[in-house]
Amino acid sequence: MEFKAGELAALTGGKLQGDADTIITGLHAFDMAGAGELTFAGGPKYLARLDRCRAACVFVPVGFDKPAPMTTIAVADPKIAFFSVLIKTHQPYKPEPGVHPSAVVAPTAQLGRDVHVGANAVIEDDAVIGDATQIGAGACVGRSTRIGARSVIHPNVTLYYDIQIGDDVIIHSGTVIGADGFGYVEHEGRQIKIPQTGTVVIHNGVEIGSNVSIDRATFGATVINEGAKIDNLCQVAHNVQVGKHAILAGQAGVAGSVQIGDYAVLAAQAGVRDNITIGERAIVGAKTGVSNHVRPGEMVFGIPAREIGEAKKQLAALSRLAAHVKPLLQLARKAKNEEAP
Repeated sequence: MEFKAGELAALTGGKLQGDADTIITGLHAFDMAGAGELTFAGGPKYLARLDRCRAACVFVPVGFDKPAPMTTIAVADPKIAFFSVLIKTHQPYKPEPGVHPSAVVAPTAQLGRDVHVGANAVIEDDAVIGDATQIGAGACVGRSTRIGARSVIHPNVTLYYDIQIGDDVIIHSGTVIGADGFGYVEHEGRQIKIPQTGTVVIHNGVEIGSNVSIDRATFGATVINEGAKIDNLCQVAHNVQVGKHAILAGQAGVAGSVQIGDYAVLAAQAGVRDNITIGERAIVGAKTGVSNHVRPGEMVFGIPAREIGEAKKQLAALSRLAAHVKPLLQLARKAKNEEAP
C-alpha cells in the first residue's frame, strides 16, 4: 500500500495539519508505529505522548490543535478512521477456486461459481455451497447443509447435517456446529437421551471463532442472528437465540433456550443458566453467573449476577472487611472474658 496523507484526509473526511504529501506505506499501533506508518491517538493518554510517537501520520480527535511533530488528521473518531483505512487496504489470502483432488464431494452436492474446496474436505449428499465460498482443508459439510455466498469455512470445521449458514459468514478452525443438544431425562435410574430433531441457523455476516460448539435445537432452531460475533471456546446450547450484532467473548457459556438481545455483550467466561433472557444492549461482565433475567441496557457483574453499581459496593465492603476482623475478634474475646464467672 502507499497513500499520501492528503488522500487519507479526503478518504476519511478529516482535517489535515501538516504535509499533505507525507507518504504512508503501512499501519501500526501507536507505540510501535515508525517511519512511513499511520496510527491513531485514541484518547488523552495517547495525545499526551504524541511528541514521542514516531509515526509519519496520526489520526487525532476533532478539536485537537496543538503542534505535533508529524502530520495529523483530525476526525470525529480516530479509531474508526484508522480501521476504515485498514479494512480498505487489507488483502486477505484467498485460495484459487477449484476442488482439491483429495476432497470428497458427493455427486448430489451443489457447488456454486468460484468455490474452493481444500484437501481432504468432505461435502456430503445434497449439500449446497454458495458462490465464492471457501471450504478449508479437512472441513466436513454434512448432508443437506446449505452455505451462502462468500463465506469462509476454515480447516477442520465440522458442520453437521441440515444446517443453514448465510452469506459472508466466517467460521474458524475446530468449531462444531449442529451437534446434539445436551438433552436427557432421568427414568428408572438412568439418563434417557432426548432426540435433538431441530437445526442451527446462522445468518449473514456472523463470525465464529475457533473451537466453538453450537448445538442443534431439540425442536425448531438454534439461531445466531445477523452480524453476531462469537469468540473462541464458547458454548451455545440448544434452542439459544443470539441477537443481531451481539458479542460472546472467550469461554462464555450459554445454556439451553436462552434469548440474547440485539447488541448484548457477554464478557469472557460469563455463564448463563437456561430459559432466561438477556435484554437488548445488556452487558454481562467477565466471570459473571447469570441466573435471572437481565433487563435491556443493564450491566451486571458477579456470582450471582447483580447490577454493576450494587456489585461494586459489595466488593468494596468485602475488601474492607479484613481490616476489621482482628478488632472484632478482640472485642468478642473481651466480652467473653467479662462474662466468665
